[in-house]
Amino acid sequence: RPLSEFVQGGANGSVLKLSATARLALQDLEGLASLLATHTPSIISIDMTDAGIGPEGATLVGQACKASHHVAALGLSCNRLGDAGARSLAVSLPDNPSLKSLFLRNNEVGPEGARGLCQGLMANAALTKLNLKNNKLGPEGAQELAPLLAGSKVLLEINLWNNAIGPAGATALADALGREGATLEDLDVGCNAIGCEGAKALSQALRSNRRIERLNLRWNEIEDEGGAALGAAFGDNTRLREIQMFGNKLSEEGAAALDKACSARPGLKVLQ
Repeated sequence: RPLSEFVQGGANGSVLKLSATARLALQDLEGLASLLATHTPSIISIDMTDAGIGPEGATLVGQACKASHHVAALGLSCNRLGDAGARSLAVSLPDNPSLKSLFLRNNEVGPEGARGLCQGLMANAALTKLNLKNNKLGPEGAQELAPLLAGSKVLLEINLWNNAIGPAGATALADALGREGATLEDLDVGCNAIGCEGAKALSQALRSNRRIERLNLRWNEIEDEGGAALGAAFGDNTRLREIQMFGNKLSEEGAAALDKACSARPGLKVLQ
């Protein structure tokens, strides 16, 4: 079937939806650039979740998106892109001024891919949302992404759930968030075993950061010491609206102390 048959019209633009279809062959993607350049109404969203495109397919998609100045959302989750696919996609990002959301869940992306994405996105003045849930970043990958959190002037939301970033990775991200000018509003580092060390680093960032509104720290092996550090930072941060703590290792006393610190900060919810 030609790609044009997978385009769905909308009031504000069209969506190319190929997820949950038969696996795509590389030749199926060769006409993507032409489709994006000529289709009316303009294609503003591409969803290729679980389409089997692999690293080579990511290269073709990236090249095609450079031919369009309309694509605002690109979904390539569950495609086994790996580091090679992430790097090749990243090359197109500086030339993609309309892209605002990039979804790369479950793609086996590690530190090398994170480095490429950081470089590409630092030169992109549009992207506000990046989803890297369930990849293989590790501490080094989080360190590679830290300059993006510190230096991007537009990034508002990043999801790093289940990437095994550990305390070192959380500390690198916290250092970035503590920098003046950081724009991030929503950080998800749930299920990353950051422990008390990572929680304490993030608490320091909360004391100086004035943009973060939502922080997901679920399932992170945080004990009372880490919870106390976070609670102590609430008074210095008037922007934070929600912090998720479910699945950690706080005692009843530790959880109660965190709730008490929250109650002293109007507008803040602690979910645990």
